Amino acid sequence: MEKMSLNCITTHPSMDPEIFTDRLKLTPFLSQKLGDKRVTPTGIELGGRYRSSKWSYIIDIEPGGSLESELDSLINYFYKHKDFFVEFKEDGGKTSVFYRLGNIEHRAFEMPPGVTLKLAEMKIVFGFEIFANQNV
Repeated sequence: MEKMSLNCITTHPSMDPEIFTDRLKLTPFLSQKLGDKRVTPTGIELGGRYRSSKWSYIIDIEPGGSLESELDSLINYFYKHKDFFVEFKEDGGKTSVFYRLGNIEHRAFEMPPGVTLKLAEMKIVFGFEIFANQNV
């Protein structure tokens, strides 16, 4: 069975990523601060320094788990901090939530906020249809 997860990634030209940890009360998968030495998640130095700040949080979805339920919970939790996310964007930051599915060819995409807002206003559900190892 494929590994599924939701990955929230924030990037900012200069903001300390600890602000996300403190504000959201979530333990990050990754936290990189502008100017810090570049290292792998296991701590191996890569040389150079980070040119921007980055923070990410991952929710692993158990086999048989519900993507819809996990996504709904994540977005509802983030929505409690709506003003924070809006201010972050206005200050030059970017926040993305990716659905990740392992064991198939790599794919990624983003939907701009305007698109998701329009879908919600029209009460249209957005879904995924994934055909692993098949030519469709």
